[in-house]
Amino acid sequence: MLIGRRGRDEVPVEGMSEGTRDQLYLALRIAALEQHFRANGQMPVVADDLLINFDDRRAAVALRVLAELSHSTQVMVFTHIATCSSSLAQPSKQTSSASTSFSPLRPCDWRRPNE
Repeated sequence: MLIGRRGRDEVPVEGMSEGTRDQLYLALRIAALEQHFRANGQMPVVADDLLINFDDRRAAVALRVLAELSHSTQVMVFTHIATCSSSLAQPSKQTSSASTSFSPLRPCDWRRPNE
C-alpha cells in the first residue's frame, strides 16, 4: 500500500493529483529498472510523453533524473512539450554533456502528397 504525505496528513494514491501520481509512477519505474539492470544487465529505456502532467519545475527535475539514468543505459524521451527541449539541450552541472545528447525532431506533415 502506497501513501503520500501532505503536511501531517496521509494521502492515499487515489487522493493524489494526476501529476503527483505520475511522478510516483516514474520513481517506481526507475527503481524497478535499476533493480532489473543489476540482475539482468542494461537495456534501452523509452519514455513516451511521461511528463505530460508535470509542471515545468518537476519536469526539469525528472529530466535530470533521466539524464543520470542515461549514464548507465540508453534513455530515449519523446515529448510534445516544447519547454523540455531547453532543459535537455543544456546539461546540468551533474550531467556530463559527453553522455547526454538532445536531438529534436521536426514536426511532420502526415498528409499524402495528393491530398
